[in-house]
Amino acid sequence: SRDHYFLPTQGAINKFSVQYAGEFLGGEIDFTKYALESGIFFPLFWKFTGAVHAKFGYLDDRTDGVPDIDWERYYLGGINSIRGFDQYDINDTPEGSVIQKGGEKSVQFNLEMIFPIAQEMGVVGVIFYDQGDVYGASQNIDLLDQYSTTGFELRWNSPMGPIRLAYGVVIDGAAGGNYRKDTGTGQFDFSIGAFF
Repeated sequence: SRDHYFLPTQGAINKFSVQYAGEFLGGEIDFTKYALESGIFFPLFWKFTGAVHAKFGYLDDRTDGVPDIDWERYYLGGINSIRGFDQYDINDTPEGSVIQKGGEKSVQFNLEMIFPIAQEMGVVGVIFYDQGDVYGASQNIDLLDQYSTTGFELRWNSPMGPIRLAYGVVIDGAAGGNYRKDTGTGQFDFSIGAFF
């Protein structure tokens, strides 16, 4: 129900998906992957818009032995999840005495305050706060101990398509598994396309 696909000022978008791969189809992998995502946009004051976004994922991996399904596990980082981290940066999950790449569970939150910079040209600014982490199958989700960043983003609904340039600064880079990124470390991200 968003009033615009890239620069909304009100409305919502909600998604639920299930992906299934079964050994009975003749393959060597067997898993079910669930994803739930919701984003809400609402007016704040003047021409400022608030946005709240949450995304949850769960992977039920029933694959025995090889091949491993690292590519199906959850990873966070980058302009479409936790800005200020590289894509797939947030990926370490302890499983017993082993550290594996990617998680079977994923939690992501994004808060945004959006305001016009050059409204007639479709340029807006965004102040954001991102938080999230990935978890192994046996790990408990701890919402008070997750990676988090804050920063600023420019969005332009250009004639070539949606363009985004973000700069994120790490607030907490030592949550969850073994991955570490220094507090205060920042980086730019660039993307062509919408966020959520």
